[in-house]
Formats: sequence, C-alpha cells, structure tokens
Amino acid sequence: MQGTRKIWGIVIGTVLALVVGAVTLPVAAQPAGTAAALGEARGEQAAVVRLNLMQAVTLALANNVELALARQEVEAARVGLAQAQAMSLISPSPTVLQQAESGLALAERSLALAQQRVAFAVEGAYYDVLRLQNLLAVMDDALEAARRQLTVAENRLRTGVATQIDVLRAKTSLMQTEADRAQLADNLALVLARFRQAVGLDPAVVLELDEEVLTYEPVSIPLEQAIAEGLRNRLELAQVRLAVELAEKELELATNDYTPELTRMQAAIRLEQARLQLRQAEQGIALDIQRAYNALQDAYRRISVTEQRLREMEENWRVVQALYEARMATDLEVLQAQTGLTEARSAAIHAVFDYNVARADFFQAIARELDKR
Repeated sequence: MQGTRKIWGIVIGTVLALVVGAVTLPVAAQPAGTAAALGEARGEQAAVVRLNLMQAVTLALANNVELALARQEVEAARVGLAQAQAMSLISPSPTVLQQAESGLALAERSLALAQQRVAFAVEGAYYDVLRLQNLLAVMDDALEAARRQLTVAENRLRTGVATQIDVLRAKTSLMQTEADRAQLADNLALVLARFRQAVGLDPAVVLELDEEVLTYEPVSIPLEQAIAEGLRNRLELAQVRLAVELAEKELELATNDYTPELTRMQAAIRLEQARLQLRQAEQGIALDIQRAYNALQDAYRRISVTEQRLREMEENWRVVQALYEARMATDLEVLQAQTGLTEARSAAIHAVFDYNVARADFFQAIARELDKR
C-alpha cells in the first residue's frame, strides 16, 4: 500500500489538522481534547470548526433529537418502576412489577441501540464529506489542466499547427470539467449541511475534518470470530433474549394451582415463540455479518486494483505529454490522457473511502465501538 499512500499525498494534499468548534455540548460531558478545542472556537471570530471523527460522534450523541427522546423514555420507565415498587408495598403484584422492570430494561436497550445507530451514521457521513472534498481537489486539478490545454490549442491554431476542431474539443473538455466540478461542489454543500445537522452545528459553521482516521490496513478478524463477537454484542439480540426471559418468567408465574390451565398453555406457547424469534434473529445477524465481511474483503482488494490503474494512467499521461511536445501526439490524445488520469485519480479516492465505509459497516455488524477498533 506504499504506492497508495504516495498517490494519496498527490491527490489529496496535506492532512487537515485536528479540530474543535463552538457547539452546545456541555464542557463537562466532553472528552478533554474536545472540550479544550471547543473553547478556542467560542470567540466572535470562530468561523471554522475543526473535528476529528471521535469528536464528531461525541457531539452527535449529545445533540441528537432522537437520543434526547430515547433518554426521556428511559426516565419515564424509571418513574414507572418506582411507582410499581411503591404500589407493591400496598398491593403486591409480581406481574405489574415485572412489567415495569422489563419496561425499563427495554427502554435502556433502545437508548443504547439508538446511540450505536447515531454513532455509525455520523461515521458514514464523516467519510462522505471527506470523499467529496478529495474528489473536488482532483477536479480542481483537472480543471486547471483543461484550461491549459485550451490555451495550448489556441496558440497552436494561431501558428497553423492545430486545427479548429482541436480548439473546439479543448473547449468542450473544459466545459464538461466545469460542469462536473459544479455538480461535485453542490453535492458537497448538501452533504456538509446534513453533517452539520447530524452533529448539532449551526448551518453557517465552516467545517474542517481530520483525515487521520483513514486507513489502508486490512482487518485481520476471521469470519467465525466476527460472527461470535456479533452474536455476543448486538443489542438487537439482547432485546430478543430479554423477551425470552420475560416469557420464561411469565410461564413460571402461570405454573401454579391457582392459574387456569389455558392461561399456562398460552404462556408456554409465547415462550416457544420467543425462543424461535431468538433463533431467527441469530441466523439473520450471522448472515448480516458475513455480508459485511465479504464486502470488506472485496473493498480492500480493489484498493490495489485502482492503485495499479492510477500508476498506468500517470505513465500514459507522461508519455503522451512527451509525444505531444515532440509533435508526435494529437490534441485528442492529450485530452483522452487527461480524462483517463482524472478518472483514475477519482477511482483511487473512491476505493480508499469505499474500504473505510465497508470497514465501518463491518464493525457496525459486529457491534464494535469506534474506540475499541
């Protein structure tokens, strides 16, 4: 992957610095680095907010409306449990108390699941922003090259070396590149707006995101180990297991001389249904992990393919330029070489980000948090 790192330096430029900015997250609730950095951006001139991935996730977890609602559900469930416990002192009811306890457990697991979902969504949005920023940098280089080629074609036309069709081709290439760049810029503006909303920042804030999070290293986890880890950690399974536990307690409470036999039979059926649902959920999650694992391996292999293609297009560009200067290549061949090089650079960027997105998706599938990778 050394070639990819070299290419990355050419295509992307210097790495952005680590960041922080003015937001509503309480300082006490932030990691030390985030709180200190955010303090720097609270002045009147704080126009730029610099974030790394962990800081972005921290802000999103603090400011997300869905999570705020989930926290309220947990508090409501706690109050409900306290009420049930108080009532049990006057009129004991194991069923009511059990329902209140399970309600709190479900609310807490729903909150944890929502936090996990938000964190992974922010990670994906973070990569989307960086991807488009780097593609825009490639398009800026292509735009400059197209302008130079048009100037060269016009000069060659004046000296009688080129034809009018060469100038028209160069103009068409320039217009196409300008249109492509404008589309990329519009897409980036939209993605940035969504990202600001996701982390709770003002729409006017200018963002700079750290690229240190990008990696080219393979994930060395065997599929069997990944499936086992996912089955242990996935919160969806924890919820289904809780349903099984509740069904078991319900059957236990219904198994006595004072409960009608039909009621006990219904409880037994519900328990069997819960166990089948658990088995079904485990099978579905195992397949989801295998899908994410296969996508991860494929994305990693494609980095090398695009790296090789970029080397080929760089050499092709060098040769065509030399031939053109020696008047042994046409303007059309130069334009084709430029297009090939731009496409290869863009493909290399897509490959790196596709791998990092696939990596994030894989870790989401096995429910491994960002700080434990």
